[in-house]
Amino acid sequence: VKRLRLMVEAFIRSLSAVWTALVLMAASFLAFGIVGMNLYSGVLWHCAENLELDRRECEAAGKSWENRPVNFDNIISSSIAMFSVWSMQGWTTLWYWAMDATYVDEAPAKDYGTVTAFCFFASFIMWNSLMLTNLFTSMLCGVFARKI
Repeated sequence: VKRLRLMVEAFIRSLSAVWTALVLMAASFLAFGIVGMNLYSGVLWHCAENLELDRRECEAAGKSWENRPVNFDNIISSSIAMFSVWSMQGWTTLWYWAMDATYVDEAPAKDYGTVTAFCFFASFIMWNSLMLTNLFTSMLCGVFARKI
């Protein structure tokens, strides 16, 4: 019980430092989400049955023009996309979709925007997944080390 109380006290004392790291991460998610919206808003749409058709051809053929389940069309979906990249769960699929994105109402083209997608996702992963997550962890560990 004594060790549990010590751990709870250390966690409560670390909340101010943790809060700072969380606000910094949220601001970073928002900033990268806005950049993602500028780069990929409306361009992840595709023809459901044939990826080579643009919107006009797809609808003329009686097929449906659909959006990807994770996209950058608004700030909420963009933040969800950034969270999936940060958590490293399924982010490569989003990266491949971004690499193939062309223009609004245009069909995806294989590796059309590889450099842009690489720079965007690599900078986000380097900043958030590596730097800010380590900052968050080090703040927690620092408070626990001082308490013990």
